[in-house]
Amino acid sequence: MHFTAKTITTHKIDPDVDETREFLLEDLAYSQSLKKFGYVGGIEPSSYDQPDGNLTGDPYFTDGQRIVMWMSSQPTAIGDIEILDLSPYRTGHIAD
Repeated sequence: MHFTAKTITTHKIDPDVDETREFLLEDLAYSQSLKKFGYVGGIEPSSYDQPDGNLTGDPYFTDGQRIVMWMSSQPTAIGDIEILDLSPYRTGHIAD
């Protein structure tokens, strides 16, 4: 963690943000904390060869999808997790 010139506290990110997203999904599913989830469009995709960068210049690449998850206080078996089709929904893209 470090402070930037704009006085924002931040940290280094894993450039493969999709892998990190899927790791979180799997971890919550295996811990039986996940009730349902789905994907929604987020930002424009960026490739490994032409990554985007965050506020502090850390490169990242992504398919552009965001995951929406519902948690449960009761254990939910992996086979009982509901997968939602959120494809009709798309979040806005913040223009440069």
